[in-house]
Amino acid sequence: MNETFAISMQPFLHNCEPSEAAKELIIHSKDGTYSYPIEDAYHLVLCFSENGKALKEDGPLHVYDINNKNLIIKNVVSFEVL
Repeated sequence: MNETFAISMQPFLHNCEPSEAAKELIIHSKDGTYSYPIEDAYHLVLCFSENGKALKEDGPLHVYDINNKNLIIKNVVSFEVL
């Protein structure tokens, strides 16, 4: 395998069944904390492999915002719905 693999954040948010009071998704990375309005978080894409290799140096996940091609969050370690 030598391809890059990613998946939409949408099924993960749907599966966690956020309450109607949930307003934001918090992304925790080794580089900082990022906040997204919950409705915008459905447009995020999670990348876990590049050129067939796991993201070991700056992974385990990268988060891409399909509405902001310049934004890449690396070193993602956890998510929190508030």
